[in-house]
Amino acid sequence: PIGPLAQPPSREGPAHGARVRAGLARIARTFDAHRKAWIARTSADEFARARHDVTILQQATRMAASRSPLGARDRSMADNVVWILNHEPRGARIVLWAHNGHIANRLAAYRNMGSVLRGRFKAGYVNLGFVFARGSFQAMTGESKGHPEVVTVGPPPAGGAGAAFARAGLPLFVLDLRNLPRSGPVRDWFAAAHPVREIGALYDGEKEMSSRQVLPDLYDAVIFVERTTPARPPSRIVPDQPR
Repeated sequence: PIGPLAQPPSREGPAHGARVRAGLARIARTFDAHRKAWIARTSADEFARARHDVTILQQATRMAASRSPLGARDRSMADNVVWILNHEPRGARIVLWAHNGHIANRLAAYRNMGSVLRGRFKAGYVNLGFVFARGSFQAMTGESKGHPEVVTVGPPPAGGAGAAFARAGLPLFVLDLRNLPRSGPVRDWFAAAHPVREIGALYDGEKEMSSRQVLPDLYDAVIFVERTTPARPPSRIVPDQPR
């Protein structure tokens, strides 16, 4: 089973992890050995998807065993994006939604997904970071007990990107950071680091949700939302249609 590996270190010890990895390697070799026969019985697309499911399981085991699980996770995310694009028609494009920390051009702590995709696709990778001023959102807190809670934050800190963008008086806009003035106060402001509020799956308080960022170094553009609202379940869920 893969489950115990999701609780590092595995409660069943390194030997258990090694057995799981060896088992997955055998499954992968079996897929590869029977590729032609299994494609003939199904289709090239079905085989490719099932084979990649094995790869994803192997990625999970590497993440569980890694000394840098977050880095291993982001590398796998980037590899999966490349895999998807390679299995689409030539010229296809992907819209990928992820936390700012995943799609940014780089992170200080580890090599993130965005840095891998930037290195692979160069200018073909266009990333848009989110900045907001105030509002509500869902996140896990110390009181969540396994379920996300609605958290509300007030006006943004003075001097931060959210406060500066809010002064434009627009509730929603996209700002292309690739076409900033080459000199002057606007260029100087964007060349400096400013606090940016960011929310992930966890909320540990105002101090933990802010980091100083030089926005043009991290993103091609930013989407600004003056007031956010928490996610709401759809009124009607449409099941995936067969491809």
